[in-house]
Amino acid sequence: MWRRYRRAAFLLQAAALTGLPFLYVNGESALRFDISGLKLHFFGTVLWINEFHLVLAGFVFLVLLFAAVTVVFGKVWCGWLCPQTVLLELAGWMSAGVSPKPRPVVERAVLLLLSAVVSFTAISYFVPPSEAAARLFRGGTVTAFFAVTGGAVYAVTAVLGRSFCRSVCPCSMLQSALFDGDTMVIAYERGRGCTGCNRCVEVCPVGLDIRRGAARECIACAECIDACATAGSGRDGVLPVGYRGRVKRPKALVFAAVALSSGVAFILLLSARPALDFTVTRDARQAAGGVNSYMYTVRNNRNERLRLRLSVDGPFELIGAAEMQIGPYEAGSGRVMVKALDGAGMVVFVIEAGRTRIERRAGFL
Repeated sequence: MWRRYRRAAFLLQAAALTGLPFLYVNGESALRFDISGLKLHFFGTVLWINEFHLVLAGFVFLVLLFAAVTVVFGKVWCGWLCPQTVLLELAGWMSAGVSPKPRPVVERAVLLLLSAVVSFTAISYFVPPSEAAARLFRGGTVTAFFAVTGGAVYAVTAVLGRSFCRSVCPCSMLQSALFDGDTMVIAYERGRGCTGCNRCVEVCPVGLDIRRGAARECIACAECIDACATAGSGRDGVLPVGYRGRVKRPKALVFAAVALSSGVAFILLLSARPALDFTVTRDARQAAGGVNSYMYTVRNNRNERLRLRLSVDGPFELIGAAEMQIGPYEAGSGRVMVKALDGAGMVVFVIEAGRTRIERRAGFL
């Protein structure tokens, strides 16, 4: 029965998306964007705002992976992993034991509760969960975000429901554009002993009759296949409705290769990050009497506290703090003055942390 596999996929996806902010690695959420610090906590490491190209590379990989999977398996996202599908299915399972008359009311109540959980989880991707819980009903930005997000999720699931999938869902339209004649779809094959019980129509969440042929609105949930198997349809052990398509073909291999290459590129970019990032800029407004002012920023990409020493090379004298400490995945900044001992030129700033030595050049006027 396909439903059992879909339920397992639902629960795994729900656990992953809901649990990531609450899973701590190196003392921080496994995945959370720190708005105040402008940095992304990513499974034990940190990506700073000036490293946005890494986030973009990861996003490109996910988009290409989505396209590759769609080319082969069709709308597996819609029927198996889409958050809206997951919420609607969970609400249906949780209210399955209720009698038919009050069941719609119970389902809406469950969807309201699930919408609140989704909204709080979304907040936890930006605010530490403990802080989000403390600020949830105190008014302000967190409360407003919780209300607006929860209301939007409830409107899409409980009010629009499957009509959203059939009409305006951009993801559904995009997936249909990637289809070809060999993409895995659920199809009906005449002459396979259909009993005419209409069970496939009754269980279809988007209200389709698979016997009339494939339709763009189909979300490939396989409910019709399970219903057909339960009704005992079919001939020679083959059901009249089922997944049809071909996995191994040139187009699928091309998309898979492109997605794999983008994933490798993302990993290489991530592994090539320096353990210490150091930038220096001259403040032209503070140049007078043979003394220039410079602003510097140091970012620690290690999971350890670093003791840093700042110095300058050449005929220059550093005026200001020369040593500092920066905690794990933290940033430090400051201002120093540099005095020329012999004319002008380029100042070579040196930052040292143990065996790590980084040089940056800046002009001197």
